[in-house]
Amino acid sequence: MGKKTAFSQIGKSVGGVLLIFWIFLVGIALMPQMAWGTEEGEIFLARGNKLYLDGKYAEAKEQLLKGTEVDPQNAEIWSLLGTTYLALKDYSQAKNAFAKAVDLDPTVPRGKLYLGVANYYLDNISEAQRWINEANKLAPEDGLVHYYAGLVAARQERPKEALTELETGMHLAPQFALGFKAYQEAVKVYREEKPFYIAFTTGIEYDDNVKVLPDRTTVSQVVAGQPVGQYKGHKADWRTPLILNAAYEPLRTEKWSGGVRYYGYGGLNYYLDNFNICDQLGEVYLKYRWDRLTINPFFAFDYTWLGGQPFSQFISPGLRLTLAETANLTGDLIYMYQNRQFKTNIGDPYYDRTGDMNQVGFFQTLAGKPGAIRAGFIYEREVTKGRNFTGNHYRLPVEGFLNLPWRITAYGYFEWAKTACDYKDSFAHRIRNEDYFQVIVQLRRPVTSWMNVIVGYNHISNPSNIKDYQYDRNIYQLLAMFYY
Repeated sequence: MGKKTAFSQIGKSVGGVLLIFWIFLVGIALMPQMAWGTEEGEIFLARGNKLYLDGKYAEAKEQLLKGTEVDPQNAEIWSLLGTTYLALKDYSQAKNAFAKAVDLDPTVPRGKLYLGVANYYLDNISEAQRWINEANKLAPEDGLVHYYAGLVAARQERPKEALTELETGMHLAPQFALGFKAYQEAVKVYREEKPFYIAFTTGIEYDDNVKVLPDRTTVSQVVAGQPVGQYKGHKADWRTPLILNAAYEPLRTEKWSGGVRYYGYGGLNYYLDNFNICDQLGEVYLKYRWDRLTINPFFAFDYTWLGGQPFSQFISPGLRLTLAETANLTGDLIYMYQNRQFKTNIGDPYYDRTGDMNQVGFFQTLAGKPGAIRAGFIYEREVTKGRNFTGNHYRLPVEGFLNLPWRITAYGYFEWAKTACDYKDSFAHRIRNEDYFQVIVQLRRPVTSWMNVIVGYNHISNPSNIKDYQYDRNIYQLLAMFYY
């Protein structure tokens, strides 16, 4: 998300510098190309143009609005009014004025370009692209058209095309180069990024429920003829986590990208080594970008060891569709099928969780300069060999990060999940019904260009109508991440 979000912001704040260049020049450019309208309309147009060039945009707007009342068919008045609205950063009114100008005269100087620019600042990127393409057909040698075509391409995650258009704009209209130079460099940096990433995280954790056991149980011991009490032995421990993240994306074109991702986790407990865990997850993916839509099929393989013994194997093909709704808002629709095999055998076939799961999820992500937040809903249908686990899962995850002072990033994750089983539990003789809660809070801060320090807390709670499934878990973290 980070890289894509950062790149999609290229050009979004360019208006402050760039509009000074071209708004000043467009006022001059309009005068010699006017098609004369009514005499009274031309008077208001001349007054508005003079006030505009003097930087008195509010006064210019008033004169031009009067001009549209007395000469509503004058495309030049509407065009200069749109330009004035742009100077005032009233992009909605600018769009309306330019649309009127283009409707009256499709060849009005830069009318289609500025209509595209107004849509650009309103985050209507597809409309901006359409009108800027139309402007390019009318004036292919207009450098400003290519400048904005480059910014639109940057916002649509097409760095090669963005760089080509920006360079063309600088060649045709070097007087605008200062306003766009920073964005050309940003696109170059994006293109030159390495196609791989690797990070290693380690440190110390305290886990007060390594065994994931309930506080009380009905099966561990018998007191006065009633099976009650706690499981025997300790369930808390310190451990050293070993976490490896890596990604390699050798395929990168304007519309296609593809690569592999890897995640590995090893938890080395200091005393409860028979609960050491090792999880290996690999994913192969392909992405195709079509306008604002990204189509992303993937295939994942997950294998876990517990206490040095094979525990589970998940095979997960799926499809993710991502729509860039605005410059800051994206939506994801995800489907995943998962074949699940559990290697442990507790001797009771009703507790065999091997089976299949179908998952459908929908997410919305809002990203901006202060941070980002992602929220969604996931429905899972799990069918297992053992009847005790067959059922439906309903999940509501929310996560986000916030940029704080002193280069600190705060990360938070919350999830509520509902489990509703189909059949009665074979031991408790009732249908299991659970509410699962998880809260993760982390503070991260870089200390060098290749190392972050992380302080974190993770709480998990699993209320259940069957005591043996109830548990709470708290994990405290102090970690160091090394990345390249």
